[in-house]
Amino acid sequence: KCYGDKSNNMSSHADRHTGFRKMIDLSIKLHGNDRRIIETGTMREYDDWSGAGMSTVVFANFIGRYGGSLKTVDINNDNLNMAADICRDVPNVEAVLSRGDDYLASSNEPIDLLYLDSVDCGIPTHSEDCLKELRAANHRLHDKSIVAIDDTPWESGKWIGKGALAAPWLIENGWKLHYAGYQVIFTKSPECESD
Repeated sequence: KCYGDKSNNMSSHADRHTGFRKMIDLSIKLHGNDRRIIETGTMREYDDWSGAGMSTVVFANFIGRYGGSLKTVDINNDNLNMAADICRDVPNVEAVLSRGDDYLASSNEPIDLLYLDSVDCGIPTHSEDCLKELRAANHRLHDKSIVAIDDTPWESGKWIGKGALAAPWLIENGWKLHYAGYQVIFTKSPECESD
């Protein structure tokens, strides 16, 4: 199956499969066999590979094979129950009912891979909400953290979508753009510079 590889209202090519592969490869390189992944915005359908991208399943399969933990955060309990059901056989997957920014601000536990995907682009405040989540998580990010944002293609000389404000904020705060497709991926580690 393909991870969201189709056109949509923001891009003629939603190449999530490439973005997920880059995130996984980077995390293996930077985090070995242990990583703490937090995603904001969990899956909403049982088989939505070409739509939303199924990040919860991708990350759960990743930690099931390579180790670590996944916390998927959403404000919709039905979505969280579905995610918990699909991931029930994978240890260390937790579905958390909360707003993303509230949850991210509530702990000091380090985050190795932060995936921001909680507010649909049809909601007028989607880019502001994404930046709010990023800022809430900032104290938990470290030199080997990976920050990835879904629905953030480059168009007409700027990012649009969820990361329209968060991507420039990351660059202004010393993060390096590692990958830009339908998703954007940022890192700080010098180990990533040759990739």
